[in-house]
Amino acid sequence: MKPRDPGWGTVKSKEALTKKLISLRVDNEKVAVVYSDIFKGPGAEDVQLGN
Repeated sequence: MKPRDPGWGTVKSKEALTKKLISLRVDNEKVAVVYSDIFKGPGAEDVQLGN
């Protein structure tokens, strides 16, 4: 997804975000680290999941 694409820069509802995180096996027992490389521009985020 890139700027001006439909849905870009929006936040999912709590229910939709919860469903998505559960599908990725993220829960209150895992650590999720989200980072972005600002030099690569918008959308250069990555997520790392720990045990």
